[in-house]
Amino acid sequence: MDMSMPLEGVRVADLTIYVQGPVAAQILADLGAEVIKVEKPGVGDLSRVATRLFERTLVLPGDRRLLWEMGNHNKKSLTLDLYHFKGQELFYRLIERCDVLVTNLTPEALRQMGADEESVRQRNPDIIYARGSGFGPRGPYAEDPCQDTAGMARSGFMSLCSHPSGVPGYPPGAVADVASATMLAFGVVTALLARERTGRAPPVVYASQMSSMMWLALFPVALYANTGEEYPPFDRTDVSNPIFNIYRCGDGRWIALGLYWTERFWPPFCEATGLQHLRDDPRFATDEARKENRRELIRIIDEVMATRPSQEWERIFRERKFWFSIVNRYSDLPTDPQVQANGYLAELDNGLKGPSLPFELAGVQPRLHGAPALGEHTEQVLRELCGCSPEEIEALRGERVI
Repeated sequence: MDMSMPLEGVRVADLTIYVQGPVAAQILADLGAEVIKVEKPGVGDLSRVATRLFERTLVLPGDRRLLWEMGNHNKKSLTLDLYHFKGQELFYRLIERCDVLVTNLTPEALRQMGADEESVRQRNPDIIYARGSGFGPRGPYAEDPCQDTAGMARSGFMSLCSHPSGVPGYPPGAVADVASATMLAFGVVTALLARERTGRAPPVVYASQMSSMMWLALFPVALYANTGEEYPPFDRTDVSNPIFNIYRCGDGRWIALGLYWTERFWPPFCEATGLQHLRDDPRFATDEARKENRRELIRIIDEVMATRPSQEWERIFRERKFWFSIVNRYSDLPTDPQVQANGYLAELDNGLKGPSLPFELAGVQPRLHGAPALGEHTEQVLRELCGCSPEEIEALRGERVI
């Protein structure tokens, strides 16, 4: 039997731009919250007009924009000029009816709009004020603007992904934006639970790109903090454990082996790959020997892996319960049987597809409504939540407040 949506009855004001903030609010919307996105009249969120990212088009059929659609579905759109005193007053009336405010605007912009924490709390002392940022709420860079690239850089994540030559690596795809958005939404849900259990909630929820990417790099960060040692850049020709590595198969596909426990896996690996003669070879018989002669062993395994296609290696390794996987390309995901079986690629009601929520609640079906047109719900929100009459709404439109 289907359960009700977990956040049904929760109302969220979404005062965000671009990726980090919109995705955080969208997670709440997917879980049943009524999310009202506040946008500038005639302009809207920057992602509405984004056309390219890393030389890839973001424009979809019907002039829809991928960045907007993937970060703002299941929401309502309200246009308000928050630099106009009437727009601010309407915003406060909306805030009085909300449980949560989510924003990733800079403190300076929020003060100019009258949407800083102090101003908002004067109208709703109990609201959960959730703010995403680049580098955190305190310190010399607290008010700096930020986006995905800068968040990855300052967190150290780019160094973790660096090339063996020392050049920092940058995984494209707004990873820092999406990771910090997920952490911010998690913080909001935690605050809502605290309020339900105790009657009180943490007044502010913070999440930053810097903290989120440091969390994703939990072990490398902890390693250096406690030992002073850094993880070296990944170089598949020089890994200390050759059966914890990535190899190209005969059909050009790659397989990632995660055989971390080498004493257990070395004998069956030799059997599976036809390298039984190497099992007791003094060059490779122990962990230390394999580490010392790793380049030669990797070269040998490279030659063997190239003799069979990936599907055959997949069958052989699965029979032996190895820890491994084919290295999927994004083009492989729509037809991957695990993606299909678990519904990891969701389809919205407007036909667009994207990743599903990264967790599943049994019996709960997330909402899958497309992103709203600019100002699509302005009249409804002003009428139902802000108490505006049709005459007031028409006057506000004439003054370009909405």
